[in-house]
Amino acid sequence: SAGRRRRPAPFKARVDDFWRWFAAHERRLFNELQDGSLDPAELGAKVDAVTPVLAWEMCPSPEEGREGFTVSAEGSPSVRLLVEALLDAAPPLEHWTLFGSKQPGEGMRSMRVGDRGEFAFADFRFAVDFDAESERLSIQVHHPRFSELGPEIRSQLTFLALEQALGEDLIDAWVGPVEDTPERTPDQKYGVQELRRQVRAALELNDLDPDLDLSTQWTGYSLPEQGDGDLEARADVLTGTSRTMGPIRGLFDADFDDELAGTGACFAYALLPVDDL
Repeated sequence: SAGRRRRPAPFKARVDDFWRWFAAHERRLFNELQDGSLDPAELGAKVDAVTPVLAWEMCPSPEEGREGFTVSAEGSPSVRLLVEALLDAAPPLEHWTLFGSKQPGEGMRSMRVGDRGEFAFADFRFAVDFDAESERLSIQVHHPRFSELGPEIRSQLTFLALEQALGEDLIDAWVGPVEDTPERTPDQKYGVQELRRQVRAALELNDLDPDLDLSTQWTGYSLPEQGDGDLEARADVLTGTSRTMGPIRGLFDADFDDELAGTGACFAYALLPVDDL
């Protein structure tokens, strides 16, 4: 009926609509990016129509004669599943290389944050240490203007500078504590390029892959013994692995924050009879 609310389109249908549009306009978008006339609002609206939880940006492509198009989950394991589904559905493209995470920057020289003006990447200095036991990097970040900025802006600039230096996947996989410091310390001697080399060398020295594919990684977990009715899933499943722990935690927490809400996709629990295993 006219008064019935229309059900939102499922994620797959939104993805199919996006790639039909992108494939039809890929040459125009490529030319506009190269001559500086690309309207980011047009492409942004199309990505938002898939789901607004996705971030995107243009970036250089390692392949000659192509440009890069990045779609990012911005650190969310749940949304990363949507990114992978989006890129898996992409048609063959003549002019574009697709990425599922933000890449280390090569061409950007500065960034602007609100009304704070330009912050040159060349002015950032980093200190880095590797903890072999936790297999995590700790990084300190300094910029000469940090002393005039509040913690929130410093944190934002720190994260953007690290993405520029290392790329999103390496940060998610291997970076632990990060500290922004208004005062520069003697250990903060590396620029963006030097930090990248130091980090990759530290990981390779410890037989760790700086280019780890996060889509192949899983998390092990164990659940405490539960009484009847405490879980929607079977109470006798005590251990397992998961690409994302959100749905597992949702079994215990009625206020579970579902990052897929409104995306046209959802998590589903499948109960498998133990005899089948």
